[in-house]
Amino acid sequence: MASIPLLYVFLVTLLCTLFSTAVYPQIHLIPFTAFFALLYLRASLAASLWITLGCGLLLDLINSDLRFGFYALNTCLTTLLLHRQKKHFFEEKLHSICLLTGLISASMTIFQWIFYCATQLECNLSWKLIFIDFMLLPICDALAVFLWIYLPVILFIYSRKMNWKAMIGRDSSYKD
Repeated sequence: MASIPLLYVFLVTLLCTLFSTAVYPQIHLIPFTAFFALLYLRASLAASLWITLGCGLLLDLINSDLRFGFYALNTCLTTLLLHRQKKHFFEEKLHSICLLTGLISASMTIFQWIFYCATQLECNLSWKLIFIDFMLLPICDALAVFLWIYLPVILFIYSRKMNWKAMIGRDSSYKD
């Protein structure tokens, strides 16, 4: 999986972010977590901070549910917290990227909830909120990484190995 360029992952996550409200409006996934996971493994802390700041500002421009700057602060704090953890995910394997994506999603959700509670007068914490926001949605983010980023790459590599062009171009008429 080391052959996946960061630009491809960024563009796919940007498209997922832009179309997420149309495809699944009730589920608030964080598609940029997959890009952040690969970024942490491939870039230094300084480069990761600058790139996540840009992605956070982009999320601030797209979303209007929180005040401007919350996503930028959230992504930078998450990067500061989790970038050092890349030593535990030293290989770019599918399971490690999905696990790191879930961890990034959970920490971003926790920071977002803290920011929301700090700026709002009421802050209701329930078991349902804890289960859905802090456990279920990070798992869905990790599964989305597999479905939206790795599955197309795996299918592309498989189709190149199987030489689909030659199989499709063959004359399939039966000769008796």
